[in-house]
Amino acid sequence: MLKLENLKLFLVLSVFVVTGCAVYAAHDDMIHNKYLSADPLPNPNSPYVGTWTTNMVGGLVCIKINPDGTAKYCQNKMNGTVEKIYAKIYKEANGDLFLINEAGVRYKIIDYSSNYIDTTAYGSKFRFIPGVKSANCEDFLRN
Repeated sequence: MLKLENLKLFLVLSVFVVTGCAVYAAHDDMIHNKYLSADPLPNPNSPYVGTWTTNMVGGLVCIKINPDGTAKYCQNKMNGTVEKIYAKIYKEANGDLFLINEAGVRYKIIDYSSNYIDTTAYGSKFRFIPGVKSANCEDFLRN
C-alpha cells in the first residue's frame, strides 16, 4: 500500500519529468533550428492570414501572418522587454503545419478558422485570437 508521502513524491517527480521533456524539446528545437531550411508556405486565401494574439506565461505573443507564408513574431514579456523577430508558416513532410520563429521555437497548428488559430508547443496549448492586443507590438506588425 502506498503511503501518502510516497504518493506526493511520485506526483512531484512526475511533474518534473513532464516539464523536463517539454524543456528538452524546446532546447532541441533551438539547437537544431529549422527556421532557415523551412520554406514559407504561401496560402493567400487561408483564414490564418492576418494578425493574432495569444496569452503565454511570459506575456502576450502577437503575430502577423502574410499571404506568402512569412510572418512577424512579437512577444511582449512581463519584464517589460519586447522581442521582435521574424517567423514563417511551413509544412513538414507528414503534412503538419507549423509556425516557426527565428529562434527555432515551433508551434504546431492543429486547427484554425477566421476566429482562432489553435496551436500546441512543448506540451501546452495556445489559442491565438484575431488582432494585436499589445501596443508594444503594433508598429512592428503593421509594416
